[in-house]
Amino acid sequence: MRYERKFSIDDHSPQQVTAIIKTHPAGFRESYPARYVNSLYFDTLDMACLRDTMDGNLHRKKYRIRWYGELAATGHLVLEIKEKEGMLGRKAQYPLPEISLADMRQSRAIKALWQATELPLSLKSTLKGLQPVVIVRYLRHYYVSRDGAFRLTLDEELQAVDIRRQVMPTTRFAPLILELKYPTKLDDEARQLTAAIPFRSTKSSKYVLAVEG
Repeated sequence: MRYERKFSIDDHSPQQVTAIIKTHPAGFRESYPARYVNSLYFDTLDMACLRDTMDGNLHRKKYRIRWYGELAATGHLVLEIKEKEGMLGRKAQYPLPEISLADMRQSRAIKALWQATELPLSLKSTLKGLQPVVIVRYLRHYYVSRDGAFRLTLDEELQAVDIRRQVMPTTRFAPLILELKYPTKLDDEARQLTAAIPFRSTKSSKYVLAVEG
């Protein structure tokens, strides 16, 4: 597992935050071209995953299909199960067959997708009890520290796409999300590093923000 510390920013522009990142003493530089990230989140009928996050439960899981680029470009899909223990996080990933954006809202097509994918039987059983809820889409910028030990991502243009409606409306939600990721053994060094980040750490969840609107 690794530490994942988030900062929700609503009083700076993306350009201002980028300038702060690039002048940080840790020497952050761009590590990958910026790209759009799309994540379709799944939850139980009673929204157990959402409630776990909102209640601040120590152990939390999120289930999502992720792809990159245009919203309708669903040729390279990955199922991600994100597990969190407090600020520690890890992901399991499974490549998926192609499915269209329209079919993602159809329970029959989703069930066929799980059947066509090589997944642990226990995970397939869990997925049968989940339904698609919302697509979260944003533009992500990637940075790495001079020594390669710390990674930062900056997410802007956050949008929520309600896949449960016939005409899928898109809603923008305001904050920028900055996230610092690093191995557990570097927690002491990370405290010094975050002292030079002028934003307050938060438990902000893009899934929660998208559902709450």
